[in-house]
Amino acid sequence: MDITIISPYVYGYFNEERGPTPGGAQRQQYIVSKELIKRGHQVSFIVGDFGQDSIETIDQVKFIKGAPTQNSDTLGNGKSLIRLVWSMNFTNSDLYLVRGSPKLAIATYYIARILRKPFVFRLANDSDADPQHLENKYSKPVDYLYQHTISGASEVMSQTNQQKNMLKQNFNMNSQVVPNAYNVPPREKLVSHKDRGGILWVGSSDQEQKKPERFLELADKIPNKSFKMISKPLPTDEGYHRILQHKAEKINNLLFLGEISPSKVHEHFRKSKALVNTSDYEGFPNTFLEAWRYETPVISLHFDPDEILKSTDMGIFSGSMSKMIDDIVFLDESIDERMMMGEAGRNYVIENHSLERVTDKYEKIFRQSIRDHSPELS
Repeated sequence: MDITIISPYVYGYFNEERGPTPGGAQRQQYIVSKELIKRGHQVSFIVGDFGQDSIETIDQVKFIKGAPTQNSDTLGNGKSLIRLVWSMNFTNSDLYLVRGSPKLAIATYYIARILRKPFVFRLANDSDADPQHLENKYSKPVDYLYQHTISGASEVMSQTNQQKNMLKQNFNMNSQVVPNAYNVPPREKLVSHKDRGGILWVGSSDQEQKKPERFLELADKIPNKSFKMISKPLPTDEGYHRILQHKAEKINNLLFLGEISPSKVHEHFRKSKALVNTSDYEGFPNTFLEAWRYETPVISLHFDPDEILKSTDMGIFSGSMSKMIDDIVFLDESIDERMMMGEAGRNYVIENHSLERVTDKYEKIFRQSIRDHSPELS
C-alpha cells in the first residue's frame, strides 16, 4: 500500500534539528509509519514548512512540504489549500489519513474526493466526538462540514471505547477502536523506584485542554516535594507559554524544563516517581503509555480513558485538586505502591498496546478502505 498522512508537525521526529518539537500524536504517527515501512508499505507525510526542501526522503519516508501549520489557514487561505491540493495530488497515494484537526480533516476529505481516493479519519481526543465542544469552538459551516467529513470517511478510528460510544450516541456513527502503540524497553533499562525523584508533568502549554497551571498550583501547595514540568508552546499561543514559564520559575520546588527534544524526554519518564495529568479532556494520552512503559504510575485529575485507572492498579484517578494533593504525597512516599502500580502499567502496555498488534489493525483498516472504495462519488 501507498499511504499518505497529512500531519503538519510530525517532521520534528525525523529531523529534530529542523522541525519543531512534536507531541504525542506525532510520535504515534512516527512509530506506526516506521513499522508500516518495515512491512513493505510506502509512507509519505505532507508536513509544514520549516525551511526544509520541498520534497525529501528520510529513513525511507517521503516528506512533501504542503500542510498548513496555522489552523486558521486550513480553510480560509486559498494559497494553503492550493499547496495541500498539489501535495496530495503529487503523492498520488492509495489512501489519505488525518488525525484530529477538524479543519484539516475537512480540507483533506474533499480533496481526496476530487482525487477519487479513500480518506481515513482518526480521532485525536474526546472533543472530536463532542457536539457541544465543536459548536463552541467552530462556526456552524465548519461544524456541519466536519460532521459530513467524518460521516463520509472510508473509515473512522477511535482511540478508546469511550470515543466509539460518543460517536455512536452523538452522530449515530460506527468506528473501529485502534489504540495507541508503544514498545516497552528491556527490563534492564528500568530505574528502581528507590532511585527516582520528582513528580512529572508533560504536555503542551494548552490552557484550554491541558490546564498546566493546575500543576503549578499543586507544586506550590506541596512545597516539600519535588516537581518537574516539560512543556512546549502551542504554535498559536506562544505568549501563554512564556507566562507559564515566568510563573513556574517563581516556585522553588518546581523545575520548569520547557521544551525538550523527543530523544531526551523519555529519560524523565524513566527517572520520575509518577506522572501527573491535569487535562479536562484527552483521547488516550500518549504520556500515560510513555510513563507505564518505564513502570511509572499515573495520577490523573479528571481524565480516565475507559476508566482504566478506576478499574486497575496502574495509578490513581483523583477527581479533585484536594484529593490529588493527597495522592501525590501518598505515592511520593510509598515506594512499594509505586513499584506495584508501575509493574501493572508496564504489563498493560505489553498486553494492549504492542506495536505489532496495533499496526495489524491499521493494515486491516487501510486494506478494507482501499478495497471498498468506489471511484463513483456519491
